Amino acid sequence: MSRMVSSLKLGSLFRNATREVWATRLDAFVRMCLHLSIFFTPLIFFPWSVDALELPKQIFFGLLVCFGLLARIGAVLLLRRVSFSRHWLHPVIVAFGIFYVIAGIFSQDRLTSLVGSFGQTSFSVISVVF
Repeated sequence: MSRMVSSLKLGSLFRNATREVWATRLDAFVRMCLHLSIFFTPLIFFPWSVDALELPKQIFFGLLVCFGLLARIGAVLLLRRVSFSRHWLHPVIVAFGIFYVIAGIFSQDRLTSLVGSFGQTSFSVISVVF
């Protein structure tokens, strides 16, 4: 009986260690997505697309953000702990997003402001807030 209890304790320690290892790997993947989005998004160029300068960059950036967000959610679920940090820039960014959404809602051409027009999606509310 005591052998069984000690093996269960070791097993739970091993599982916690692997959770921390996987969470560390996922955090490294999030950092990699951040660095890729900063350094490689300006270099993306597809000459065979209709909007050769904007749409491929937005798709690349959006995919990296989605992969990074999924990895971060996975790390939070593995560690069962959520941590938030305070920075003076966070309220500024939130205020900018709120004002941009309000300006898009009350503009004359609401659909173009929120979604963007064909070939000009870089200044839409969805692109800026995303």
